[in-house]
Amino acid sequence: MQGCFLLGLQPSSPPLFASHTSHLILKQSVIHSRHFHDPDPLTYHPTPHLTFAMSLRTDRVRITVSFKRKEGVSKEDFENFWLNEHPKLFNSLEVAKSNILKYEQAHANEVVNQAIAQSGLAVSSFDAQVTIEAATFEALMAVFTSEEYRRVVGTESTKYFEKGGQMFASNFMTIVDN
Repeated sequence: MQGCFLLGLQPSSPPLFASHTSHLILKQSVIHSRHFHDPDPLTYHPTPHLTFAMSLRTDRVRITVSFKRKEGVSKEDFENFWLNEHPKLFNSLEVAKSNILKYEQAHANEVVNQAIAQSGLAVSSFDAQVTIEAATFEALMAVFTSEEYRRVVGTESTKYFEKGGQMFASNFMTIVDN
């Protein structure tokens, strides 16, 4: 049953056949891994020795940066800058246009964070995050270390963000993307 638990499936899970090609390929690998004839190849039968290899994406990398609102800046001013001004500034950079594949913002949700904290779980103290993807880490660093970025985005950002934001560079894989 190791294979089904790695996939998060239980023995009573529905068949792996679905409209997605990846599921069909997975089902085919389950079928071909058996040493007996299966009269119903669309029914899931756990195979104890079956394991599935996952791999990190090789076509892109990402950096996630977490920020805190600068002391003395109102929540409204911070949110306005982060939601409306920062994307315009960032997207105006030629170095970003030529290197960045994806730019996503995250905004802290105070109500949900309070509920999480009340349940006894740890909550991040950051107010905002950005996840930026590029083909390589060199491409990402070309943006963050460019004079254009520092002059245009960095100068404005220091008015709203505390210094010492945290960067997390990563290779990644997507497990679920509905």
